[in-house]
Amino acid sequence: MLSPRNARTFYNAADALAPEAAEMDLAPALEARLASGSPAAARIFLRGLSRLERAPRWRLRGGFSWLERAERARILSRWDDSWLAGRRRVARSLARLVDDLVREAQSRDGA
Repeated sequence: MLSPRNARTFYNAADALAPEAAEMDLAPALEARLASGSPAAARIFLRGLSRLERAPRWRLRGGFSWLERAERARILSRWDDSWLAGRRRVARSLARLVDDLVREAQSRDGA
């Protein structure tokens, strides 16, 4: 379900949102979470990841995943404050999901 490109975008967004996520393999938990929800919600989430990856490219700066952590964090912050509802939804759903998955991984690992 999670393409390599979407997994890379998710890992890089998670790293920008929660630096401790860089040490965790969150993709299996993300796939399980997406599979347990509605297919429509999963498609919307994955479409948001794709848009996030492509957005910086529109400005000729390269894809989201290839940017430095600080720049990725700035982009996510701008999306969270955007007047465009779609961007706000992507940024906020990513932040909630990363927070949940990091907490679950830490509780599984006994941290």
